[in-house]
Amino acid sequence: MHHEMPDKRLGDFESASRNEICPFSPFSPFSPLKKTMNKLTMILMTALAVTSQAGVQWTKDGKVFFDQLPGGNLADDFPVASMPPDYKPTGQTRDYYLDMMEPIVKLAANWVDEKGAVIDPVLHREWGQTSPRFASAGAVLIYFNRLPELKEKVYRVMDYTCDKLSRPEVTKCSPDFWMRELTVAVVALTHVAPPERVERWRNALAKVSPEDVYSAVDKTGQKIARFNNWCLFGASGEAMRQGMGITGPEGVFWGNSFFDRYLEPQYIHFTENGMYRDPNDPFTYDITTRFQLSCALMWGYRGRNFEKLNDLLRKAALTMLRYVSPQGYVPFGGRSAQFQFQEAMTAAMCEMEALRYKGINPRVAGMFKRQARRSAQLIYPYLVGEKPHRHIKNYFDPNLLHGCDGYGQYSVYSLLSAGFLGMAALYADDTIEESPTLSEWSSYAFYLRGAFHKIFVNCQGNGFEYDTRAQLTEDATGMGRILLKGVPYGLLPALPFALNPKYKIADGFPKADYPASIAPCWKNAAGTLWRLAQKVKEEDNEYTVLEEKPEKVAIQLKWNMKGATISEMWTVTPTEISLDGELGGDCHDGVWEVPILENDGKHQPIVTVDGNSLTATMDGGAVVVAGSSAPSLEEQRVTNRTGIYKVYRFPVDENGRIHLVFKKK
Repeated sequence: MHHEMPDKRLGDFESASRNEICPFSPFSPFSPLKKTMNKLTMILMTALAVTSQAGVQWTKDGKVFFDQLPGGNLADDFPVASMPPDYKPTGQTRDYYLDMMEPIVKLAANWVDEKGAVIDPVLHREWGQTSPRFASAGAVLIYFNRLPELKEKVYRVMDYTCDKLSRPEVTKCSPDFWMRELTVAVVALTHVAPPERVERWRNALAKVSPEDVYSAVDKTGQKIARFNNWCLFGASGEAMRQGMGITGPEGVFWGNSFFDRYLEPQYIHFTENGMYRDPNDPFTYDITTRFQLSCALMWGYRGRNFEKLNDLLRKAALTMLRYVSPQGYVPFGGRSAQFQFQEAMTAAMCEMEALRYKGINPRVAGMFKRQARRSAQLIYPYLVGEKPHRHIKNYFDPNLLHGCDGYGQYSVYSLLSAGFLGMAALYADDTIEESPTLSEWSSYAFYLRGAFHKIFVNCQGNGFEYDTRAQLTEDATGMGRILLKGVPYGLLPALPFALNPKYKIADGFPKADYPASIAPCWKNAAGTLWRLAQKVKEEDNEYTVLEEKPEKVAIQLKWNMKGATISEMWTVTPTEISLDGELGGDCHDGVWEVPILENDGKHQPIVTVDGNSLTATMDGGAVVVAGSSAPSLEEQRVTNRTGIYKVYRFPVDENGRIHLVFKKK
């Protein structure tokens, strides 16, 4: 999904044994069979794969349906959320997704030029995979009888993109991402567009030779394990094209053969619970990579990797129910954070998983169904309530691109949100009844240690996310997100504050000379200032779950850092989140820093300090931060993707201790 070239380093995965990568697979780069494989063998195996493909199907009235993935018994012992006393279904249906897509596609229709390219309104040129993403989202809306006036424009973009994908010039336009978008569009338009036009698109896609046009490819097979999410986007698109019965050129890896060839070396990047590790463990690329692979299975892939991959994907989807916030937000962590497409793809993934468990485990199916709708509800105000819509979770002028990664342009990530919502609409089964999600009402502590490095604690709708080993160009170590029922999102930090972020900080916005989170800072005996926020080693912490009950969850973290000792006991109840902290060792003049939003482009909260507590109010909600000492305001402000924040400092007492309480007013 990201638009930088794939990372060429193995990074944290260098120690993984190459012998674990399916050594007996004939397509494996480490197999002795590879050197003897000839053109005829590939053609015969590809033909066999075509005949065994389940694939996309249509009903007599032209409605598309997909294979239901097997559920197995993984969810049998999965914890089920209790029923909240005030529980109400969301009442949303498939139309909710379509309603959010419409304003994006309507606006983007103005960006289509005469030849069918979609031109970014900020850059004034075509950007990466923007054009096929418009085609995909527009096609889904047309399939559901929305925006019929845009048919010819969508067809024009389809003509342009399908033809371009097999041409050499496409190599500069992120072609690895195109096939999935275009197969979705062809499926949606098969019984809508004129048959001769559909045939033209299918014939154009059949000409694509993946290893000649995609970016993350290696014909020798020796470098595939070093690729990351790009190669799995391409692989999944190939399996999807075969799933809808589009063939490929003879004598090349395409479809399922390409999928197997590029998937198998990637198994070293999966954790035991099925999560996918892109370099530096960004959460976005766990979800989106797994979503692409799940789509390949939904569209009929039943090749030699089916059982192993399906097992990983089931485990990871159940894990996702634990780490998505009580409100439905995707965790912070790494690049591509805070974009609306994160919750859109979560909705699509959860709709798919709801189908998996329908008829097998209705309660778990209902949890996925509700999670899909709750995540979608979070982005509705940004996509429908703002004019123009916002593609990232702040309200600054979209032309500023504040908070955006260099590849996160307005056109491409707006249309990606629409595309994922379109997939959610295609997968949605409104007959599945909602059940409370795990994080919205259950109480638990959950630590992804060793990979992703995040602690999640939830208690009946209140919760937090703590980073124990931040990538300092994106985040900071410490308490990065506190979410309380009834407190507006972002008033307390929704993610930490990097010292020198890779993402864009708009011109004129403040840039602090230190990283920040809700965490301590202190001076050592030499007068040097230190912050837990700048720490990067996870192995130095001791983590203990002190209590895990329906009405209270408490954890303790102990750190050693530059001669200092830090103890944090965090407690979450249905009404508040509290900290009991202590600084020891070589610590002097210690304080706990608490950032509070100053401006997100729309809201300027009112903050009042009264003795040992401060109250911040915005958008009809308020939070109180009460301490055992009186806060002072730090001179420098800090900025993250969400907005500009003031930093309040609560001093520790003479014994190095502090007590803080965060609660809704």
